[in-house]
Order: sequence, then C-alpha cells, then structure tokens
Amino acid sequence: MYFCESIMRNLDNNIWSSLMALVRLGMGHSTPEETARQLPESIPWKEVEEAAVQHRLSAIVMDGILALEQEDLLNGREPDMELRDRFLVRTLQHYELKYEDYTKALAGLARFYDKNGFRMMILKGYGLSLNYPVPSHRPTGDFDIWTFGRHAEADEALERLKHVKIDRTHHHHTVFYTHGFMVEHHYDFIEVYSHRSSARFEKILKEWAPLDPEQIEVSGIPVWLPNPDFNALFLLRHAASHFASVEILLRHVLDWGTFVARYHDSIHWDRVLPVLEQFSMTQFMACLDAICIEDLGFDASHFPALPVDRELKRRVLQDIEVPEFNEQSPDGFLPIIRFKFRRWKANEWKQSLIFRENRFGMLLTQTWSHLIKPSSIASK
Repeated sequence: MYFCESIMRNLDNNIWSSLMALVRLGMGHSTPEETARQLPESIPWKEVEEAAVQHRLSAIVMDGILALEQEDLLNGREPDMELRDRFLVRTLQHYELKYEDYTKALAGLARFYDKNGFRMMILKGYGLSLNYPVPSHRPTGDFDIWTFGRHAEADEALERLKHVKIDRTHHHHTVFYTHGFMVEHHYDFIEVYSHRSSARFEKILKEWAPLDPEQIEVSGIPVWLPNPDFNALFLLRHAASHFASVEILLRHVLDWGTFVARYHDSIHWDRVLPVLEQFSMTQFMACLDAICIEDLGFDASHFPALPVDRELKRRVLQDIEVPEFNEQSPDGFLPIIRFKFRRWKANEWKQSLIFRENRFGMLLTQTWSHLIKPSSIASK
C-alpha cells in the first residue's frame, strides 16, 4: 500500500508529529499531559486520520484521542464529530469485531489440527497481538502457521477430511482459507529463492524453530508461539525483506518494539546478534531500535546497545513515513514487469543495506525466483 495523494501533497511535521504523539499515548508510552504539550497548536486531523489508516494504527490513535478527551486536554484542538465517529466505528468494526472473528477462526483451525495429531505454531499475527496493551487494537490479517515440519501431512488431512482447497503455487507456503481468513501454511519460513543469503538464513530458522516453543491456548485449544530467539531473527528478516523490496509500515516497527519489550529478558542477544551481523542486518535493527526508543517511547533498557548511523536512521524513518518510490502498481503483465524493475532500481540503497549482495547476481536470482513461480510476478 502507498500513501494517498493528499498525504503526499500535505505531509509535514505537524501530521507526523501528531500521529506519533497519539500513538505513544495510545501505547501507554507517554501521559496525556505530555502528549498535550507535544501536539501542535493546529492538528491536521484529516491527514492524521489518513496516515493512521495507512499505517493500520487507527485503533491505537483512537486510544490516544480518548485519553486526551478524558482529561479534557485537547483545548480547542478536538477533531470534528464526524471524523471522531469514523475513528470509533473503524476501531469497532475493523479491529475489535474482526479480532473476535479472527480468534474464533484461529481456534477452529487449531482444534482441527489438535484433533488430528498436529501441533500448530502461530507466526506473527495473533502471537504479536498479545504483546500490545489492547490485543484487539493490533490489526488482523491472514494467518501464518507452521506445523513443526509436518506440512504435507497436515495439508493432506485438510483436503481429505475438510475438503479444503490447497493452493500450492506460492514459494514458501501453501495457501487455503478458513472462515473467510487466508492461511499461509509455511514449509519454509522465508522465501529462499530471491536472495542467495536466504537459504542459509532459512537453515538457521529451521534449526531454531522447534526449540522450546511457548505453549498458549486459544479458546482452550493448545497452540504454540516461537521461542524468542527464533522470533527475533524471523521478525527482523521479515521486516527487512519487506523494507528492501517495497516498504514497511509504522505498525511493523511497533510489532518489533512490543515484541522486544515483552521478551527482552528471554532473548539471548549474545546468540542472536552474531547471526544478524553475519547477514548484515545489524544496522537495520539499530535503526528500528532507535525509532522505537526515540520516536515511539519504548524503554531503551530493553534493547541491546548498538551504534546508530543517525543519517541512516533519519532516511529509514522518512521512507516509512512516505516511501521514496511511491508509484502505484499498474495492471497488465508488461507494465508490472517495468514497474517492478523501476522499483528495484529505486530501492537499491535499501537492498544494499539489508542484503549486501552483488546487484547483477541479485537481479538474476530474483528473475529466476519469478520464473519458477510465475504467479509471484503479479504479487506486490
């Protein structure tokens, strides 16, 4: 997704500073009094609303607005009632009620696997929502799951017993639908064909994934979450890959920050950091950490002390605000090919930050990855 044109024309410090201040308050990282002092005299509410929708933070921004209203601290800077009502309706319909349906669907899938002798690990999604102050205020999407290496058996059981159609045209997971939600059933954790380093990174993930998973329950059904060391690698690689190829949203940064805040005592940084250094991801992590601490109000003591390139951090944050390459993807096979090549060229600085691979070799590798799975050409 890309910012709508009105945000592109009008994005200024007031929009971004208002959004960040409301997010910090909504996350419980500042007080209403602090936030009231940080907000500009004139809040561009329409643009803040659009940015909140884009970054999938409407419910958290609404939490911030309600906290200010409760203390009567907006002092003439209130949103108009129509905009405020849109925030409330969006929070209820697109977050809270959808989260309820999401949880029910997840429990139903977990019940099927448990009944048929499979363990289901939840990647991202629901597990990350548990790290937020209000889990239902993290947006829901699809399900990412792993069945502890029994992928083919589990898919066969769904086909045979539930008559579920399995889509096997994707690179590192199969796809099916349950109760209206898309499920990505991983056999690999990351896409191993686009970058030469990915197969080596995947090997480490496969080794770490089964170790000491965290068992929880969803509606009384056992499910598993990854161990914190695995999750640190997986979440960073996932965010880094999205950042290098397309973009990441502020919600992705919050996912990282809330994960570290909850599990900082359990992450073995002396084990994780050498892997990140080996795969040239330390600078990217340092930038995300700095955004979490300096812009989103997370506790600095929860993050490892890493040197930060200030100019790089500024550029990463600016690209999260408005991606440097912000064209809309066109329709049609050849226009998509041209569009993706232009985007690949424009994102060279991001790819160099994350992958440190030969550009020509990277192009050949990514072209091959599309050739072996042609359906990936039309994807984002």
